[in-house]
Formats: sequence, structure tokens, C-alpha cells
Amino acid sequence: MNSAVAIPVVEALGRLTDHQQKILRGDNKVSPGEPATFTHGMTPGVDQVCQGDLDLNLEEGAIPKGFALRKNRLDGQLVPGTTNGSKHIVVDPSTCDIYDPQGWSPEYDGLIGPIVVAKQDTVIGHPTHGAVTILAGQQVHCEYQRVWEQEQARERRQRD
Repeated sequence: MNSAVAIPVVEALGRLTDHQQKILRGDNKVSPGEPATFTHGMTPGVDQVCQGDLDLNLEEGAIPKGFALRKNRLDGQLVPGTTNGSKHIVVDPSTCDIYDPQGWSPEYDGLIGPIVVAKQDTVIGHPTHGAVTILAGQQVHCEYQRVWEQEQARERRQRD
């Protein structure tokens, strides 16, 4: 390798190592509301991005049994409900295919959500959280964080 190429490579590796050390020390935190992008460097089955209480897990492979292509192609909502907090929405549903788990509806109370397969770069927006971009060709599975107050209320009802 000639020195004209070697010097920029060494400098880039140095910046990467410095950035890695900042992350390890906790000096480079992500602030709420910042936009995020799934990159090509992320690993399916390992990496995820959280948009508030919605976990977006990078995956690959066939759509699992029990999921069906969403019939309403204009509906980009990924979290059931009508509150402002449930407005995790694909900004332009024509950029992706959305596969819903069996029984998914506005009243759905499970923890497993839709799968989004990006045909083009796809943006998931929210009124208060930062937008999340899924790159063309990537597949993301939505999961919902538990709402412990609802879980406890359900348990109390079952005990009564």
C-alpha cells in the first residue's frame, strides 16, 4: 500500500477507535428525539433501534407464519391505539410492505408487532420521538415494551 492511501486509512481508523472509546466510556449518548438510521453495518438478529417504547429489530429471512401482508396499503401505523403515544407511523407506506401478526388491530394488546420490509428508504415518524429510517432492502420487526400498569391491572382482575 502506498503512503497516499495508507495515511487516510490510518487516520480513519484512529477516529473510529476514538469514537469507540467515547461510546465505551458513556461519553457519546443518544439523546431522546434524535433521528436514527439503520445502517448497512448493523447486524440482523442483533441490532435494534428504539423509538420511545417501540423496539425496531433488524431481521432478515422469510416472513414467519402467522403474518399477513397489510390489506390497507395507506395505513402506516405500527402501534395499535389512538393516543398520541401510539402514533409510530410509516410516513410513506408506498416505500415498504407491512406484515401484521395474526389478530393485529387497533385493540391488539400483544407484544409482537408488524414487520416492515423496506422497498425504498422508509421513514417511521412519531410526534415526539425522532424519526427512524430503514434503508431499502432491510427488514425490521416491531416489538412493544410492556406497560406494567396494564399488566398489573390485568393480573388483579384475574385474581378477583
